[in-house]
Amino acid sequence: MANILSILTEEERVVNELLKEKVTDEKIEKAIETLFQKEGYVLNNILSDFRKKYQGIDWENVKEIIRKNATPYIKNFIHEEKRFRKLLNELEKIDQNVKNMLESLRGDIHSINNEIRILLHHYNIDVARFSTSLNNIITALEGVKNKIDKIKKMEIQEDNIVNALNIILNEEREIIEKIERVLKEIVKLYRVR
Repeated sequence: MANILSILTEEERVVNELLKEKVTDEKIEKAIETLFQKEGYVLNNILSDFRKKYQGIDWENVKEIIRKNATPYIKNFIHEEKRFRKLLNELEKIDQNVKNMLESLRGDIHSINNEIRILLHHYNIDVARFSTSLNNIITALEGVKNKIDKIKKMEIQEDNIVNALNIILNEEREIIEKIERVLKEIVKLYRVR
């Protein structure tokens, strides 16, 4: 039982680490989303300075480069973020189910302890009650075993979700790198001219 609790604690630590990373990713997403929600405003204001410095650049073409090259990455990023949130919610539900199951196990173990006391009390006094207590203990232990098996399955689900979350985080980082490359290419375009 202590082993199950230590595994649960370790998984909670992993989720907390993911949540810390999530804050950073949300900041990045927010910045990107804000940039592209206000795309026209931002581009017009930023590009007006470049218009003054670099005469003859096709400004509509620059805007189009951003739209063509960065927008698909942003859509992918937002899609991955939705998947991330969905999986994180699923992980939280499973985590809560494991906690509930562990709490239920504590109650089962308490009941088994009481039944063992009754069993020991009636050992020499009442054979029928002794037999009933013994059957109650066996049934309760089978229930405990079943709950532990369910917890192990939920822990495997949690591991799979945590792995999926890590994959999504890596995909989001790659998408952000692609967006940054697009923006760097645009900056190069400005500097060349």
